This record gives sequence, C-alpha cells and structure tokens, in this order.
Amino acid sequence: MRGCEVRLIGNIRELFVNKLIDCKVYVGPVFGSVLIDAAKDCIFMMASHQTLIHQAKRCDFYLRVRRRPIIEDSNGVRFAPYCLKYDGIEKDLKEANLGEEIGNWFNMDDFKWVSIESMLWSKSSLKKYRD
Repeated sequence: MRGCEVRLIGNIRELFVNKLIDCKVYVGPVFGSVLIDAAKDCIFMMASHQTLIHQAKRCDFYLRVRRRPIIEDSNGVRFAPYCLKYDGIEKDLKEANLGEEIGNWFNMDDFKWVSIESMLWSKSSLKKYRD
C-alpha cells in the first residue's frame, strides 16, 4: 500500500505489516508480536509484547513494548515512546498487559550492529504526534 492511513483501535492478537510506502499506521495494543517488513517513509504507532522490524527505511516508530524490539537491515529509522490516544486505550493497554511503560521502546537489539545506537537508527523526540 502507498500513501494510506491505517487505524486499528482496540486489542488485536498479532500484526504483520508488509511493503508499505508513505503510510501512517496507528495500532491499539497487540497481545502478541508485530512484524514489520519492507516499509519506507512511514509512521508507526503501536504497543505490543514484541516488535520485529526488517528492511525499514526512513520510518518513525512510537513504541511501547515488553521485550526489546528487534531491528534488522534497516536505516534512517527513529524511535520515541508510544503516545496513541483514543477513548478506552488505558483499559485496552491493561487488558493486553501493556499498561505500564517500561522504557523498552529504545532498548534495541540490532542484529547488524553491536553498539547501543548504530548509525542506522536513532532516538528521537518526535514531538509532532505527542501534543
């Protein structure tokens, strides 16, 4: 898909995202894993127990995760805390055991780099969606 906006409100079990270009993806809590593959110039806002990012280019990620996010073969990606708002989100987060932010949104496992912050991804204040 290209140039679209996707909103998945409420709890879902798992999510697979493939080949998005210039899209905005807003996701309520995911009980299981999120796999993002081959995304370019996108914005992702999601809470999950595990997030795997593969071949992402120039994307922004607003995450709340239980396990450390896994990133591979990606560049120009930025990360910030999850900040999605909708009626009932606090209840949905608690039901998915994601009610508390534990700071893993930037605690990456980058399978191509062993440094804490590689040249391919960065921490960001990404304030345009926080207000």
